[in-house]
Parts: sequence; structure tokens; C-alpha cells
Amino acid sequence: MKYKWLTSGLAVVLSAMMLTSCMSFLGLSGGSGNSSGSKPASNQSAVDPNDVTDPNTGNPVTNTPTDPNANPNTDPTNPNTEPTAEPTVAPTPTPSPDQAGVADQEPEALAIAFIENSFSFHGKQLASDALDPESKAFAEVNAWRQELINERRALFGNDQALTDLTIEKKHVSVDGDRAFVMLRTLETYEYANEPGMPGVGRSVYTVLLRHVDSAWRVSWAGDGAGLFRLAQGAGQTEEEAPTRDYFRYAGIYLPFVPAGTLESIDNLDLADYANDDFFAEVEAFPYADLAKIGANEREYMREDQAALAKAAPIRPFSEGSGLQAFDRTAMADYITTWALERNPEWGDFSPYGGDCQNFASQVMLTGGAPMADEWYFHSWDDRAPAWSGVPWMTTFITTNEGTGPHGEQVDSWTELDVSDMIHIDWTQDGNGDHATLVTTTGANARLSGHSGDALGQRVSDVMGHKINLHLLGYVG
Repeated sequence: MKYKWLTSGLAVVLSAMMLTSCMSFLGLSGGSGNSSGSKPASNQSAVDPNDVTDPNTGNPVTNTPTDPNANPNTDPTNPNTEPTAEPTVAPTPTPSPDQAGVADQEPEALAIAFIENSFSFHGKQLASDALDPESKAFAEVNAWRQELINERRALFGNDQALTDLTIEKKHVSVDGDRAFVMLRTLETYEYANEPGMPGVGRSVYTVLLRHVDSAWRVSWAGDGAGLFRLAQGAGQTEEEAPTRDYFRYAGIYLPFVPAGTLESIDNLDLADYANDDFFAEVEAFPYADLAKIGANEREYMREDQAALAKAAPIRPFSEGSGLQAFDRTAMADYITTWALERNPEWGDFSPYGGDCQNFASQVMLTGGAPMADEWYFHSWDDRAPAWSGVPWMTTFITTNEGTGPHGEQVDSWTELDVSDMIHIDWTQDGNGDHATLVTTTGANARLSGHSGDALGQRVSDVMGHKINLHLLGYVG
């Protein structure tokens, strides 16, 4: 697969992808959407202000019933198919053609090959022969991360492959035997059992490399998606969390940049961080309890299996409810138009915890729901917490009895209609952190949303606990 620079806007990237059979999609990877006020609340995961996503820049799938003759080892709806109880041995390295010639690759090319083959959530997830042999801590984190991603893929039949990786932004710094590469990418991918229905996601990667044994090697890498941020301590309580005084970019701690020493990722110069213990300090970064995080994620896999096994039909609009029906066609059109962009009429909360719920609120407004006392946006400094904060919206939509949108929590995403919401708890604390929108329905339902910007990721492919929110209608 070739990568390319974004040269003529998203329209070119999407024109070949948006087939008539694939309307309105997502893909999550990352940021939280708890932007409830002018400042992030103390429990929010604020993204570094320098990582602002440029504000200027379907056909339903039939519910799949459980097949009594299905192989229990491959049927995701079969409750007897269990996620792996304990961590398994990391897969045997399988070098790809891109990785095999590491001695010939410069830092940027090697970073891209590593992302495509081993690190992108939508990539191959192969064990890498390009790792620095001295980077044992990162090797452990990467193998753990790959194991959970591959386990979920196998359990729910979500084998996938990158078909395009477009670099929207990059920053490269080289100093002697050290190199740093930051890439913001727009990635197109397809699920093996749904060809012709691509998904798109925007990701941020930070890769640190060391020149050793006459070749560049990957010493450490980070991405803004949930699993890596959990590994770095996102969601830990104050009692659990050790001090991590590092610069953050896209929610990623850079374990070689002390806090307060860098204003923008664009200004990062490795020469400013030269010391004899550089790589030892990176190796000593205090990661969270990977076994605990993995156990929680496997429990969420079991929850998702139960949701699929239920296979309940989409909840219809109740004509006698006294509510007005949402215009779901208008909502789906808005999602498709703006999932990978920002509507300049609204604020962009990307630097302040995430823009996901702000975007979801715009969609409900487009569907006909009027603003209400507890759900409104008049300006950056005059808005309700529920407009842009995920946990506040969860409470508001399920308890509102007056003006504005009404909703209810349901057990399975198969009960959700196009433009319904799913809140994701990826910090494993019981509260929603990320808001997504349903864009195709059924067992293989897909999601779209902001932060990370995405269009067309399967619900079952998303890590974390799902809070399924069906929109009942609204009071005008």
C-alpha cells in the first residue's frame, strides 16, 4: 500500500470512497468529548491546544441472527465463545516487505512502514522486526495492544486492511542517532467481509527512533487512540497515577519532553533534549497496569457478545408518545457531510477534551430538536454542559421530560436507528467519554463522529463499554 500527501482536500480522498452502497459512516480512535464548559473539568483528558484538527479544513445491514450450527470459536454471538482469559504469547514476528529492509530506510519511511504494518488500529497488527532491541517496555506495551486488537477482530469477524494512508501533517526532527516523526493521517480501510464499504479515520502518531547496528529502529511510538492512552495512564485515579510531568500532544505523553519545555509540536527539536540518559528515561516511563486494563476490555468484549446475541430489532418511533419524530435523513446527511470536517458555524472543542458531543448535538439540532434550558449553545462562553459534555448528555437525554430531545438507554446496538448515539466509556470508570453516531444499523452497525474524526467503523470494532442511546423524539 502506498501512502501520499493530502494535496487537494478531503473531497478527492472521499470521492472514490463514497459509493452509493456506503452512506454515512464513523470510526473512533480516540479523544474524549467531555467539553462541558469554558475549561475542561478535572476528570477530562484534555488534548494539547497545539493539536487542533483544522476547523476549516447508508444502507442498513440486516440483523444477523445466531446460527445454531455456527462454529462457537468464530461466532461472535455465541456466548460460549470467550475472549482470552489471560494474556497469550505475542505472535511470532512476521516481517512485511516494507519492514524487511530496515537498514535501507530513513526515519520517516520506517515510521510509516511501522504504522502501516504494526501500529495503525486499522492496519495489519503484525509483530515488528523494526523495534529497537533495547526498548523492552515499549515492546511489551505494543505486543499487549496488538493482542487485544487482534482478539477483538477475531471474536467479531472484523478482519480489515488499510487501503490508503494520506499524510495531512508531519514534523520530523533528527539529531545524531535519534529521530522523531509526528504524523497526522487520514486512513481508509475495508473489512474483509464487507468489501466496497470503506471506513475512514483520522489518527495522530508520534514515533521515536534510534540508529543502532547501522540501521534505524523504532524505540517508542504513541497514538491518540484509547488503548495506548490507557496504557499511559488515562482514566487512572489520583491515588493510582504516578506523576507524569511530560508534554502532551493529541493526548499522548512524549516521555522525553518535560512539561513546560515546549509550546508546539511544530517546534520540537531533539537537539534541545540531548542527554546521556535519553533512551533510559523513555524506557522508564511509568505505564499503567496493563493486566487490569486488558481484563476490563475482555469484559467489554463479553458485553458486546451479549448485545449481539440479543439481536433485538430497531425500536420504531411511537406515534402515541406525544413526541415529534426526528428527521433522520437530514441527520444522516449532516453526519456524512461533516464527520471529517468542522462546520464553521459552530465552535471546535478538539483542544478542550474533544469535539464529539458538540458534533452529536449539532446532528440532533439538524434533526429538528430545539435547544432547551439544559441543552443549548449560544457562544463559546454561553453553553450548557450537556451540549458538549458526554456524561452530561447521557443524563440529560435519558431524563429530559420537557423541551428538546428525548432518549432512552437500550441493551443492544441492534435496537438503534440511524443517527442514534452510542457513548463509549474507554477510560473504564463507568462514565461515557466519547460520543458516536450510528450511521448503518444491524449486527454490523457502523459509527461516525469527531475526535478522532471517523466515518464508518463497526460498533463491534470499537474498544470500551457501550452506552446505547435511542432517540425517542423531541418536544418543540
